[in-house]
Parts: sequence; C-alpha cells; structure tokens
Amino acid sequence: MNAESAIQKLAIDWASDKDVQAAGEALIRYLFSEKSGQLHLSFRRLIEISNSSPRVTFRLAQYLTGDALPLLKQRFELILDDDVWELEDHQVHFAAVHGQLIHPDTGTPVPHYKEHVFPFYERGDGLVD
Repeated sequence: MNAESAIQKLAIDWASDKDVQAAGEALIRYLFSEKSGQLHLSFRRLIEISNSSPRVTFRLAQYLTGDALPLLKQRFELILDDDVWELEDHQVHFAAVHGQLIHPDTGTPVPHYKEHVFPFYERGDGLVD
C-alpha cells in the first residue's frame, strides 16, 4: 500500500466527515514519509501532525488501528518519574481484567497505575516494509 491508496480508502470510508478526511490525509502523508524510520508517536503528537482536535484525532486513531486501514498499532507505556517501560499487550490486559498493573521490573503492583500508563502508536501492519 502507498500513501495515495491509503488516502483514497480513507476518503471512501469517511466520505461523510470532511474533518476526519483532512486530518487523516495529513497523518497518512506523515506516516508514509517516515516509513523507514522508528515510529513512536504519542496521542499529542498525532494531534499535532493531523492538525485537528482531540475528538477528530481519537476517531482517526481508532480507524488507523483497526482492520480497515491498519497503519498504526496502539501500545502502552508505564511512566514513573523519569523511567519509561513499554508494556506488553498481556500486561495491559491483566491490568484491565484484574484492576492492577504489575511493575515490569519489581513484580509489585503499581499504585494508581491508571495515572502512569499512556498510549503511544507505532507502525501497523499496513506500514510494514
């Protein structure tokens, strides 16, 4: 897939929402221009790249992490003070089911973990070389 075909797909799927189309085109162009580099984008960075509101960016991120146009994969990271740990899907699932996140290094529950876990986005299957 290339940027133009991704933009065409987005335009068809979001024909009734010009805000998502415009934001999506900007983000898709960025993603394909960065195709060979490391990709680690915060939600705030998605807002900046797409030049759109958080509401529009949220809808766009949901779409681009879904099956229709999987250009992004949503991941999570734990940030405590100046330390950052990328969380595996099973760790996030465990926290959602059991209401506690186990610290990746210490093995102990992280107090108030929801205040320290943040989403980020990396290369999805539609962007893999």
